Amino acid sequence: MSRRVRQFLDDPNSRRRAICVLSEAGSGKTTCLRRVAYDFVQEGQTVLFLNSRGDLDIDNAAVCFTQIARPFVVVIDGLADHVSTVRALLTNPGVTRPFIVLSAERQYRQAHIDRLLGDLALEFTGMSSWPRAALTQLIEKYRQYGLVGAGDAIKYPEKYADELRGEAVAIVTCRILNNFRPLDKL
Repeated sequence: MSRRVRQFLDDPNSRRRAICVLSEAGSGKTTCLRRVAYDFVQEGQTVLFLNSRGDLDIDNAAVCFTQIARPFVVVIDGLADHVSTVRALLTNPGVTRPFIVLSAERQYRQAHIDRLLGDLALEFTGMSSWPRAALTQLIEKYRQYGLVGAGDAIKYPEKYADELRGEAVAIVTCRILNNFRPLDKL
């Protein structure tokens, strides 16, 4: 995802685009968005983060966008709740600076997003499962803090990591902890 956003920001012919990460609840979509945003801010890129349950004032957002002097990134977690706002901003002729909307949403809401934004520059991507090495590192981090509740994770971390492959990161974490109460909050 970072690579795709970087390509857009570096392309002098870029205009406007939306990328939406689709996956199930607990898969790490929000964490991934925040990490990408953080990395771009560290590089000096302009990144705006829409963190609102209400509607965004489109006119004020457009005025704000016109003041930005270079291509920028707008991060939106929960795109389906903001599709009309995103459509208005992506099609606003007053905003001349290129920008990309980097967003996340649960898989089942893709048809809704596609119906309202599908005629624009929109692409969907998914979350890939963690490789064995990353899962083993996660198990080790939890072990260092004394938080591993699954005995097999301590005794056979690589084998246990193989069993976790393909699971949503929230479920992976709960299995390592041997505590599924945090899933209730999702």
